[in-house]
Amino acid sequence: MTLKRNKALSVLQINAIFSLVACILMSATISVLLYRSLSNSITEMTQNTAKEQVQQMGLSFKNFLKSHQTILKDYSEFPSIKQAAVQPETHIEDAADLMKSFSFIGQRYPLMLIDFEAEPLHHSQLTQKILADVPQDLTLFIDENKSFHMSLMTSNDEKHLILGSEILVKNTIEGALLTFISVDSILARNLTDTLQYEIYFQNKSISPKINTSGKKFLSSTIELNNDFTLKTYVRTDLIMAKQTSLVYNLILAIVMIFILFSFVSFYLVNKNFLRPIVSLKEMTQSISKGNSTLPIPVKTSIKELNLLQEDFKKMVSTLNDRTEALNEANTDLEQKVIDRTKELQDKAEELEQLSKYKSEFLARMSHEIRTPMNAIVGYIEILKESNMSQEDQNHLDIINNSADALLTIINDILDFSKIEAGMLRIEQIPFNLNKILQDTQNMFTKTADDKGLELIIGQIKRDHKWLLGDPNRLRQILINLTGNALKFTKAGTVKISIESQSLDDTNVEFTLNISDTGIGIPEDKLSEIFQSFSQAEGSITRKFGGTGLGLPISRNLAELMGGQLTANSTMGKGSNFVLKASLKKANPLEQTTILQQDILWQDPPDILLVEDNLVNQKLAMKTLDKLGCKITTAINGNEAIKHITEHDFDLVLMDCQMPILDGLETTRKLRKDPDYQDLTIIAFTANAMEEEIKQCFDAGMNDYLTKPFKRNQFAQKLAKWLKHKIKVA
Repeated sequence: MTLKRNKALSVLQINAIFSLVACILMSATISVLLYRSLSNSITEMTQNTAKEQVQQMGLSFKNFLKSHQTILKDYSEFPSIKQAAVQPETHIEDAADLMKSFSFIGQRYPLMLIDFEAEPLHHSQLTQKILADVPQDLTLFIDENKSFHMSLMTSNDEKHLILGSEILVKNTIEGALLTFISVDSILARNLTDTLQYEIYFQNKSISPKINTSGKKFLSSTIELNNDFTLKTYVRTDLIMAKQTSLVYNLILAIVMIFILFSFVSFYLVNKNFLRPIVSLKEMTQSISKGNSTLPIPVKTSIKELNLLQEDFKKMVSTLNDRTEALNEANTDLEQKVIDRTKELQDKAEELEQLSKYKSEFLARMSHEIRTPMNAIVGYIEILKESNMSQEDQNHLDIINNSADALLTIINDILDFSKIEAGMLRIEQIPFNLNKILQDTQNMFTKTADDKGLELIIGQIKRDHKWLLGDPNRLRQILINLTGNALKFTKAGTVKISIESQSLDDTNVEFTLNISDTGIGIPEDKLSEIFQSFSQAEGSITRKFGGTGLGLPISRNLAELMGGQLTANSTMGKGSNFVLKASLKKANPLEQTTILQQDILWQDPPDILLVEDNLVNQKLAMKTLDKLGCKITTAINGNEAIKHITEHDFDLVLMDCQMPILDGLETTRKLRKDPDYQDLTIIAFTANAMEEEIKQCFDAGMNDYLTKPFKRNQFAQKLAKWLKHKIKVA
C-alpha cells in the first residue's frame, strides 16, 4: 500500500508569505489612521499658518516704516544738511552732493530738502512729473508737535508715500528732509502666492482692491499706527493643498519604510532562525548515518540554537576529544615549561631596567602632576580674593585644603622615592630657626583653634637662631610632626619646645620636643611608625587618613642632616617626638618679606613669560599683573628668542618642557650670544627633581620657580632679581 505525502510549505515559504501579509496589513492600517488624524488637523493647521503669515506681514510693514524713519532721521542729523537748511546760499551744493549718496537699505528714493517756511531748497532724483504733483503746502513736515511726519500723494496714477523728518538746529526747526517711496514697491516686496493685502492711509485705500470671488480667503485687519491700517487676505485653499500634499508624501514614506522593514525582518528571521533549523536537520541526518564529521553549522544570534548545535557536535566528538585532550595536555605541559623559563628570564631583564626607569618615571610623574596642580592652587588663590558668599568661601577653603593635602601626598611620595634612590640632597644655606618656628605657628594656629586645642611654640636663644643647613627640609620635618600631633589630639595641648647649647665656637646642638595630649601609640608599635606606609593600627588610616610616609621621611631627613628623630608615648595620654641635630652657626642675613601687595616699582618691569600650557600661562599672567608687571607671552623657544631680540626685558620666566624648542635649549642659545649673557632667566617649571633643577642651572638659568606656585613665591623671586627696580620708601 502506497502512502501519499501531503503537500506542505517549507518554513522559508511560510516566512515569506507571513512577512508580505504583515507588511500589507500594517501599512494599510497605519496609513488609514494617519490620514484620518492629519485630515482632522489640516483646517486648524491652515488657520494657524494664515495667522502667522498675517502677523509676519504686519511686523514686516512696521519694521519697514520704522527702519526708513530711523534712516531718514539719521540723515537729517548730518551737519551738511543742517547747514544747508540754515544757510542754503553757501551750503546747498554740499548738501546736494551728500543727498545723491543717500540710500535706504540698498534702495534709492527721491529726496527733497525744505526750509523752515516749508519752501523747497533742493531735490534729488525727483522727476518732473512727480515734482509737479508734490503738494504745495508742506508745512505739516515742520510741525513742532511732531518729530516725524507722513503724507500721501498721487502722481501719474501712481501713489507715493511721503516721509519727513524735521531738521533741528539748537532745538529750533530749521527745515525738513523728505523722501518719496512708491506704494507699489512696498506691495511688491511682501506679496506671495498665498498672501495679498490692502493698505489704508488715514482711512483711504492706497492699494488696489483684492478680488475675492471664487477663492477661499481668511481676512484680517491690523492697525499698524495712527495713519496706517493693513487688511490682509490669505489664500487658505492654496495652503491646504500644500499641506495635503505633505500628508500624502508622509504616508508614502511610511509605507516605504514598512516595506523595507518587512524585507529586513524576513532576512533576519531567515538568517538567525530558519537557516539554523535547516542546518540542525542536516546535522541530525549526518549523525544517523554514523558520520564522524558533521556539516559546518550555520551561526545564529539565537543563543538556544547555538547551544543545540554545539550539543550535537559534542555527541559525536566526545571520544575523539578525550584522546586529543591527553595529547594536548602533554604538549601544553612542555610549552608551559618553556614559557615559564622565558618568563623568568624576561622578569630578570625587567628588574634590571626598573632602576633606570625609576628616575625617569619620577621626573615625568612630578611634572605631569604638578602642572594641573599649579592651575588648581593658583586659581584657588585668585578666587579667595574675589567677592563671594560665606558659603562659597567655605567651599573654597575645603577645595584649598584638599589641594594642599593632595600636594603634600605627592611631595611625600616623591621625597620618599628620592630618599630610597639616594637622590635627595641637603642644602647648606643660612637660615633663621625662629622664623621656621614662627611659620609653623602661623600655619597651624587656625587648625588648632578649629579643634579647640592650645598650640604652644617656643623660640631658640637669640645667639643660636642663625644656623647653616637646609631650612626647607627642617620646616618639612616640623610641619609633619606638628600636623600629626594636631591630627591625633582631640583635646588639650600641642607644644613645641626647643633647647640649644654651643658645642664650640662654630657648632650648635639643638633639641626640638613636639609633645601632645592625644591618643598615644602602643609601645609595641613605636618601631613600626617609622616604617614606610605604616601606621600604628590599620584603623588609623581609615579614621584619620594619611599615607604613612610623613614619619619615615622625617626620620630620613633628620639622619641626612646628621641628626636623629625618636619617639615615646603613653596610650591615652599623648606622644612626644624628639628631633636632635647639630648645625653650624651662620652670620645673620637681612630678612625681607615680600607680600603680595608690598612691591612698589619705580616703573613696571617688563617680563617675558614663556609657557606653552595656556591654563598655566593665563594663571601666571594674572599673578604677574597683580604684582604690577608688564607681560609678554611666548609658547615656545623660537617665539621667545624672537621677542628677546626685538625688545629689552628685565626678566624671563622660562618653562622647560615646550614643543618645537624647549626652555633648556633656548637658554643655551641665548647664553651663546654676548648680548644676552646677563639676561635674568628663571626656570618656571613643574620639574621638581634635583637633577632636573641642576639641568636648569647647567643650561645657564639664574634661578628656578617650581609649580604649583603661590603669588608670594613669585613676589620673592621678583624682589630678589629686580631689587634695583623697587621703589625705595
